[in-house]
Amino acid sequence: MNAAALRVYAAQIIFLCALIAACWALLLRPMKERLVVLRAEFETQTAQIAEFERAEAARPESGSQALERIAAEHDAMVERLNVSSSTSLIYDALRDLAREHGVEIERIEPARTMGTRGQAAAAQISASGHSIKFSGTYPDVAEFIQTVQEQVGITKVTSLRLLPSTEPSDPPRVDARIDATHYGLIERASAKGLP
Repeated sequence: MNAAALRVYAAQIIFLCALIAACWALLLRPMKERLVVLRAEFETQTAQIAEFERAEAARPESGSQALERIAAEHDAMVERLNVSSSTSLIYDALRDLAREHGVEIERIEPARTMGTRGQAAAAQISASGHSIKFSGTYPDVAEFIQTVQEQVGITKVTSLRLLPSTEPSDPPRVDARIDATHYGLIERASAKGLP
């Protein structure tokens, strides 16, 4: 073979190799990478499904267990409603939480409830409101407000006002006022033994 034919064959081989490399880079490599990603997602989802199935199998609940759980949830709800029905229990709970969270309650006053007229009477639910003025550091105030909604019976904070404290302190304190609505059960006359 002559040198010119070898150069042509070499050029064709180089072109063919470049074409194969380009096809691999443009077609096969992205497909391979996508396959790796899809396989990882599949394995993750399969592991999550298996974990869920193990968790469900580990806690079979019989009918009596379900009834006991429902009864416990009912009792907890009634207890929360009972706390909300008693002004003295509300005041005690608020003072305990204030001590626990490091805030100082200045005043607790009865307040008007918003948006409960008609709804409360029809459902045998009472609604009472309180306005609570207190002060503390911002993190303590925020935690106190959150805890009031979660632990003082069935309570909804309906308004909040925060102002920087007029007293200099380190760390800085804020004066806060919240209006809260507490929902409780209305005692029926028959439950008291009355006609």
